[in-house]
Amino acid sequence: MHGTYLPIYGFTGLILSFILNMIIRKPIYIKRVPITPIIVFLIVFAVTSIVEYSASYILEKCFNLVLWDYSMYKYNLNGRVSLNTSVYFGIGGLLLYYVINPVMSKFCQCVNKKVVIFLGIVSILIILVDLIITLCI
Repeated sequence: MHGTYLPIYGFTGLILSFILNMIIRKPIYIKRVPITPIIVFLIVFAVTSIVEYSASYILEKCFNLVLWDYSMYKYNLNGRVSLNTSVYFGIGGLLLYYVINPVMSKFCQCVNKKVVIFLGIVSILIILVDLIITLCI
């Protein structure tokens, strides 16, 4: 793809949204200690690692592409995922879940629904055009 986006991030974001919205409906406590952020971190850590490993494997076996290689990191699994990057994805997931998602939800509630739908359609069209260009070149 030629744009500044990668499908792996979008698909992983959608997967995480569905999983987190299904599992985390209210704060989770152990003896009055909130552990919801720990659970969110672990879910994001696991899901992003699984998706990243799977995507790396599929890209290499089906398209002979190696888009990333973590073999230089100390704790890695076949160079496809590493503990270091998975921790960063987990932290990023916490920021998305607790900071960016609430702000975006409020924004979408304030903006006219037709504008939100229009922006969504425009975004999809841009990505589709980019995909078509990528596949044809």
